[in-house]
Amino acid sequence: MRLRAVEPHFAAVADEYRQQLRGKTFWLAVHESARIVLARVAGGEWHALPATPVVGTSASTVVTMLARETVALAESEAPKRIYLHGIAAHESDRLTDAGWDVVCLQRPAAAAETLAA
Repeated sequence: MRLRAVEPHFAAVADEYRQQLRGKTFWLAVHESARIVLARVAGGEWHALPATPVVGTSASTVVTMLARETVALAESEAPKRIYLHGIAAHESDRLTDAGWDVVCLQRPAAAAETLAA
């Protein structure tokens, strides 16, 4: 077997859930192993941010990352919506309580049915 390409998990998530990512300005947080990868989409363009090791819970790590990253942004540039992948739904309440518009990404029905078969 020959390896043709290696695709990071974050890119695979962004591709798989592309139809669910609404709007031209938002955050996408993906839990990869023991780290969180966070990216900002502004004006339809991706702005990559460094990954951060999970400290405490995944949600608390995302809250810390968002606080750090939004400090440098003007109010109009800071997205209010965040899409989460790989972070437990019950943890997302922490982000909602902090004022974020949280969307937990779910597999499209057709893909979920294929995986179940």
